[in-house]
Amino acid sequence: MIPTPILTVLSTFRTNGVQTLLMGGQACVFYGAAQVSKDVDPALVGGRPLLAHALAGDQAKLIPALDGEMRAEQAVDRAYWEPVRRELEAMRLEEARKKWSSRQAPGQSR
Repeated sequence: MIPTPILTVLSTFRTNGVQTLLMGGQACVFYGAAQVSKDVDPALVGGRPLLAHALAGDQAKLIPALDGEMRAEQAVDRAYWEPVRRELEAMRLEEARKKWSSRQAPGQSR
């Protein structure tokens, strides 16, 4: 049997209260597959309710939580891009004013 530090890694996570999802090559080794891997690919669960819902298979909580996360990210994106949007609108307005004023004959108004 190939020695693996995975039991030590998992024990350390558990001792420190870190919930994880073991995946990749080490998960294969842990479950007896003939896959050799020396890395660890944990996905930290702590503070990640969506991941906890997914791991528990709780779609009733997962779907509304995903929707809420998406809406929150969209709000952050809108807030981030708002100054750029305003600046572009001001530039377009200024360009339209210049174009309009250049079409008018001097001393004429519409």
